This record gives sequence, structure tokens and C-alpha cells, in this order.
Amino acid sequence: MTLITHLHIYIHIYIHIYIHLFLHSGSPGQQQDASSLDSNASGQISMSWGGRSPGKASPFRGRTMKEYEEQLATLKKDNFALKLRIYFLEERMGQKCDRDDKDDLYRTNIELKVETEALKQELYDKQELVRQASTALGSLEQQYQEQLSQARQLHVQDTQHLTNQIQSLQKEVDAYCEQLQGSQGRLGELTQLCGLAFNTEEGEAVQTPPVNLIDLSYSNPLMAQSPVQG
Repeated sequence: MTLITHLHIYIHIYIHIYIHLFLHSGSPGQQQDASSLDSNASGQISMSWGGRSPGKASPFRGRTMKEYEEQLATLKKDNFALKLRIYFLEERMGQKCDRDDKDDLYRTNIELKVETEALKQELYDKQELVRQASTALGSLEQQYQEQLSQARQLHVQDTQHLTNQIQSLQKEVDAYCEQLQGSQGRLGELTQLCGLAFNTEEGEAVQTPPVNLIDLSYSNPLMAQSPVQG
């Protein structure tokens, strides 16, 4: 095989590699364009072989150097176009990835906002419960202070009432003691009077002569039956 044949084979392989990359990474429209470009390139390669029919062993027809240069220039243009398409495709894929990342960021941002609002609502509910508990505690404390004040007032009133009762009873006891002392004084006086009276009667009984008593008992039979007891 000649040098020109090797050149055509290398160019054909190079074009197929780029077309293969383009077919696996491009859009459906771009894949169709690449397929048509592949068929055109294959046609051009087949034309470079002189359009020999199968079964003929004769080599391809001779072509001039100018034709090879024109074909090489065409292939270079196609190669450049393919490189541009690959570049723009990669750029578009990068932009698509950026859009996907942005979509993920937007979605994550929305989820975080929703979670933040839920946490805010939960915090508000808990603060409301704390406020209600504080209000209830303040009300209970106020009721406790009022009940304590009432209990203290009742205690003071009961203490004052009991003190008054004690003082009144003490006065009554003092009065009874005075009455008792007066009664005891009068009882002593009565006892002394009774003693004096008994002593006087006993003295008179001693001074009376027994003869007179006998005479009296004799003169009065009734007195003899019931003698007088001094």
C-alpha cells in the first residue's frame, strides 16, 4: 500500500472517532447530522478508492495531487466543524449541569425555607405555651397571696377574739375570787359569832346550880321526860 492509501485510512479512522464521540454525547438532531456526515465521509473515502467494484483486483484510479489537497482541505474543515460542535456540546452540557445544580439549589433552598417556617411556628407555639403557663402561675400566685392574707386576717381575728374571751374569763375568775374571799370572811365572822354564842351558853349552863335543875325537873314532870340539851 502506498503512502496516500495510509493517509486515507488514518483520516477515515480519525473522522469515525469524532463521529462516535459526537453520536454518544449530542442531541438527537446533532446525532442525525453526525450520521449524515459519517455517510458523506464514507462516500468520500469510497470515491477516493476510484469506485472500484467488488471482485476487481485492480488498484484505485490515479488522482492528482491537487485533488488530494482539496480533499484534505475539506476534511480539515469537517474536522474543525466537528471540534466546534464537540466544544459547543460540552459547553451546553456544562450549562445543563449548572442548571441542574441551580435547580437542586433552588429546591434545597425551598425545602430549607419550609423547614425554617415550620421551626418558627413550633417556636411560636412553645413560646405561647410558656406565656400561658407563666400567666397561670402568676394567677395561682396571686390567689395564694390572697388566701394567705385572708388566713392571716382570720388568725389575727381569732387570736383577738380568744384574747378577749381570756380577759373576760379572767375578770370573772377575779370576781369569783373576790366573792369567795368575802364569803370566807363572812364565814369566819359567823364562825366566831357561833363560837361566842356557844361559849356563852356553856358558861350559863355551868353557873346554874344543880339543885335548881332538880327542883325544876321535879316540879315539871314533862321536863323530866325530855331534858334540855345545852
